Amino acid sequence: MTLMRRVAGSRVAVAVGLAVLVSGCSDRQPSREELTAYTQVMPPQGEAVTFFVLTHCGVEYARIGDHWWRAEKPLASDGGGSAPPGWDNPYQEGRLTLDSEQRAVFEAEGDEVVFLRTAGDAEPPGCA
Repeated sequence: MTLMRRVAGSRVAVAVGLAVLVSGCSDRQPSREELTAYTQVMPPQGEAVTFFVLTHCGVEYARIGDHWWRAEKPLASDGGGSAPPGWDNPYQEGRLTLDSEQRAVFEAEGDEVVFLRTAGDAEPPGCA
């Protein structure tokens, strides 16, 4: 095998490896139905359901059952203001469990975010 063939083969292997790595971090856009499934209707209490959280400005607020909920401990990238490391942007798919009418837990990528219903259904500030 010539040196040129080895170099070309190495480049192909690197390109394939990068494609696999990048495809693992999909920025899949949920359908309108998926995105709004539990934004206006409460999920069944105690049952984990598929849910999409907005991550573009970090994970701080969620619209669940026609109410605004705020993360007990917001998640964001180290610099703040964007999706946490390893999470999709602008939405992350995960599992949401409504523990009570005031507390919900979202799980994705090995992380857990506890959401608490906001007092007076306070709307979150806009994303800068």
